[in-house]
Amino acid sequence: MLSHEWRELEMLCERVSDLRLRYTAALKTNNAGLVEGLKVDLARAMRLREQLVHHISASLGRAAAEGAQGLPPDAGADDEPQLTADLER
Repeated sequence: MLSHEWRELEMLCERVSDLRLRYTAALKTNNAGLVEGLKVDLARAMRLREQLVHHISASLGRAAAEGAQGLPPDAGADDEPQLTADLER
């Protein structure tokens, strides 16, 4: 488990929070184009956050199982997903 995964999760949570605030403000101004754009961005960020949480929890489960078997924590770990690149689109 790498610390950058936790930092990426923190950044995604902050992004979702920021997008929610901006979405609420856009609703108050009745800016339909901005509302739709923010809705798409918010859905994308929430999907990425969910994928990252799933990846982190799977990694933690794998590390716990390997620890119980006496294997090193990173033995057999798959490549890390590139979620940050999707967020910046």
